[in-house]
Amino acid sequence: MFEWQEPLALDKLRIFIGEIGNNYLVRTYLGGRLDETGVIRDPEGVQTALVTDDRRKIGQWVEVHFPAGTMADNIEVLALGTIVFYEIEIHARDDRPTAIQRLQWRQIKCGPKGLERPACSKSSSPQSLP
Repeated sequence: MFEWQEPLALDKLRIFIGEIGNNYLVRTYLGGRLDETGVIRDPEGVQTALVTDDRRKIGQWVEVHFPAGTMADNIEVLALGTIVFYEIEIHARDDRPTAIQRLQWRQIKCGPKGLERPACSKSSSPQSLP
């Protein structure tokens, strides 16, 4: 379960599924929370979307799109069998700028300008990076 303070208009969920794939569902809510057991919603809250994914993809990113107008302040991702989730990204519909800069993998691996590793010189191709 993922939760945050203010309701957000949600766009999609991106999930990196590992070597074991299965069916799962994603439920979005306004209000309500799971109790400490992770089984009972107390209070229940209002379910704003229910999206199922039966594709059983493995070893890749998948996108789960929410219906237009989905608002939520918490999300449940419920596996309907054995599945490996490595990463989950929640994407909101928002035009406000973000403090997070978009970077290419080369920029992350080589470091900030002026502190680049020798293997990251301009003459190095991305394929030859260590």
